[in-house]
Amino acid sequence: MLRIASSGLAPSVGTGFHPGHGEWITILRASGFVIDDLREIYAPPDATDHPYYQLATAEWARQWPVEEIWVAHLEQ
Repeated sequence: MLRIASSGLAPSVGTGFHPGHGEWITILRASGFVIDDLREIYAPPDATDHPYYQLATAEWARQWPVEEIWVAHLEQ
């Protein structure tokens, strides 16, 4: 599990713990899910920084995914 500490502005101040992708795969499979897809979301070329979101700049998010979408279904 990854420990992520943030010293930004509220509400993002604090420490969070997040499973890595490998751990998510293990958790989902152990729970009976089949993973169909993993989509990594990047900022579009014309994105600009937003004052509310302190997690990443638009420039950073064009190079690395800030969000992801897991597509899975329960095995029948």
